[in-house]
Amino acid sequence: MGAVSETVQTGLPFRRFGDKVSIVRYNEALHCQFTGTKALSPASADTNSTDQDPVATVDARDMFVFPYGVVVLWNFEEDEEARLVDEIADACEPPLAKPANFDTELMSFDVGVVASIGNDTVVLTSGDPVEKLAVSFAFAQSTKLAFFESALDDIVEQVRPIPLQLSETGKSGFSQEDVAILTGQVFFTRTAVNLFSDILDTPDFFWDAEVYEPLYRRANRYLDVDDRIRILNSRLDIVNDLLDNLNTQLTNRNSERLEWVIIVLIMVEVAIELLNVGPKLILKLGALLPPRLPFQ
Repeated sequence: MGAVSETVQTGLPFRRFGDKVSIVRYNEALHCQFTGTKALSPASADTNSTDQDPVATVDARDMFVFPYGVVVLWNFEEDEEARLVDEIADACEPPLAKPANFDTELMSFDVGVVASIGNDTVVLTSGDPVEKLAVSFAFAQSTKLAFFESALDDIVEQVRPIPLQLSETGKSGFSQEDVAILTGQVFFTRTAVNLFSDILDTPDFFWDAEVYEPLYRRANRYLDVDDRIRILNSRLDIVNDLLDNLNTQLTNRNSERLEWVIIVLIMVEVAIELLNVGPKLILKLGALLPPRLPFQ
């Protein structure tokens, strides 16, 4: 995330979001806050012109970048969000998807007496970025989970014909290589969700910010993260069982085909041997027979 920090600090295009930028690094997130004024003309923000550009004062805008390829933005307009993600996409590790391909979750937020979340609206008790970060962790985990759900949907679409083909013909049009590729995709998604991503764990951030953990858990429940993970793993199990059964069928079919090849080869070898040895064997058998008496 250091590359993102450097990109934001040194990049002129970010002046369109606010001419003052403060950056705070947490263990599991990078926080960039834009304040001051913003250029009203996107083109003027991208140049070194010394002319007086039209500007407007903006409220604090917060961007949280997470190490698993998710960005959570607060108080940005929709077109600005796409532009900002495009600016930092290549600097992230892993790289962010370009605006045409990324997954989004849009919600409104307000400040009130009691923190709450519901009806696509988040109510915070203050403008404290740490409070926003607590909710952002849940948003980031939910968005990353949506990416895995989309990947599984693609796999399901590929295997959808298999049950129908098996029920109608007793076999499918998939080769062992096709099944191996799909199995690899299922395995990759399962390990990414359960081993390599941070969507299953409560962030360590809350060891130092326990007061905000209930708000994080409330947002997590609202977004159904735990239930969605359970459903995702159940669907992965079903797809994996289907592919295992199909692979077993293909292996048995190949084994049967190999057995018939061996039988045919043995029969050919026997036939060749008979052709080579047959005449000699007939002569020897003829020599062993008693001589025939002449007919009287």
